[in-house]
Amino acid sequence: SGGNCSSYIIPGEIEAISNYYPFGMLLENHNNQANSSNVYKYKYNGKELQESGMYDYGARFYMPDIGRWGVVDPLAEISRRFSPYVYGNNNPVRFIDPDGMAAQDTFEAGVQYTGQAAIDMFNAISSFYGYNNSSNNGFPSFNFSYFDPGGSSGGGGGGSSLSSWMQSYLQGDPKVKEIEDRYKQMIIAARKKGKNFAADNLQYFLNGKGGTKKIGLNTLIQFGAFNEGLERNISRFENQLYDVAEKLKDGQTTSLNDYWDSVINPGVFSELYYASGMSQLTSKGKFTLSRKGNTITISGSVENRWHDPYNWNAGMSAYIPGFGDVSDDDGNYLIEYGNARPFLLESKWKYNVSGTIIIRPYWFDYKNINWK
Repeated sequence: SGGNCSSYIIPGEIEAISNYYPFGMLLENHNNQANSSNVYKYKYNGKELQESGMYDYGARFYMPDIGRWGVVDPLAEISRRFSPYVYGNNNPVRFIDPDGMAAQDTFEAGVQYTGQAAIDMFNAISSFYGYNNSSNNGFPSFNFSYFDPGGSSGGGGGGSSLSSWMQSYLQGDPKVKEIEDRYKQMIIAARKKGKNFAADNLQYFLNGKGGTKKIGLNTLIQFGAFNEGLERNISRFENQLYDVAEKLKDGQTTSLNDYWDSVINPGVFSELYYASGMSQLTSKGKFTLSRKGNTITISGSVENRWHDPYNWNAGMSAYIPGFGDVSDDDGNYLIEYGNARPFLLESKWKYNVSGTIIIRPYWFDYKNINWK
C-alpha cells in the first residue's frame, strides 16, 4: 500500500482493490471488497483506516478527504514555511510522513527505482515538474538507479550507465549550484576567522539532515548575548525565591514551581547572530523552601532549554562581511529545489539549586544560592 492502487490477494481470490487520490481519499466507484467480514483495514500508506474515516499514523490522525491532519504538527517549529496541518508539505507525490511527525522526501529516503520502473518514474516526475528531455534544466536530486536497456549487456539490458540526456537532468539546477558555492565560500571564510559554530550550522543546513542538531552548553556560553539571557532567568528565579522566603513563617515549608522565557538577541556582526539569529531560552524551576527561625533553606532544580529553528525568512537579508547582503530567499530556494533542509538548534541542561536566605530584622538580609 502507499501507491495509488493496492491489491490484497489470497491465492486464487482477490480480496480487495483500493484506488486513491494522491492525498489518500478512496476513489468513488473504483474500489471493491470481497465481503464485509474480512475488511482489510490497512490501506493508504499502510495505515489503519478508522471508522471515522481518518488514518492512524501514530503521532496524529490524518483526514484524507481534506488532505489535513487533525492536530498541529508536534515538530512544527522545524518547518515553519508550511502550515502545521498539511500532509507531506502539500506535495504527496514527492513527500511522505511515515509517523505523523515530519515530512520525508522520498527522493532522499533511500527509495530506488530500477529497469522499466525507473524509466516510468523518471518520465512521470519529469512531467510533473514540467521538464522535457531536451532541456538543460536541473532536476530535484533523488536516489535514482537506471539500467540502460541498450547497456553493456546488449539489447537485453543490464548496463549501468545513465543516458546522456538523463545525466544532464541529474546535474542539478544551476542556480542551486551557484547558491551552494557561495555558501561554501562563506563557510570557508567563517572557519578562517574561527567562527566554527556559524560555519557548522550552515554546513549542516547544506547537508540536508534536517531534524534536531544538539548544541553543547559549552558552545553557547562563549557568547555574551546568551550569558545575559541565562543570567536574566537566574536572577528572576532568585528574586522570586527571596519574595517567597520573606513571607514564609517559622516552621513552614512551601514550594515554588514556575518558568521564565528569555529572548536571546545577539548583536549584528556577532557570531551568534549568524549562527542562529534571535533565539529563546526557557527555564523551568521547581523549588522547596523551609524556614527555621530566621533561616530559610532552599533546594530544587531548573531544567533549561535553548532552541531556535534554523530557517530563512522570505524577503529578508543579512549583511555578511566580504559577501555583502545575502538574501534569505537564497536559503529558501535551496530548500525548495536543492537538498538543503531547515532544522532545529537545541540545547538542554539542568541546574541543581541549593542555598540559604537569612532574614535579619535590623540589618541587611543574607542570600547565598548556588547553581550547579
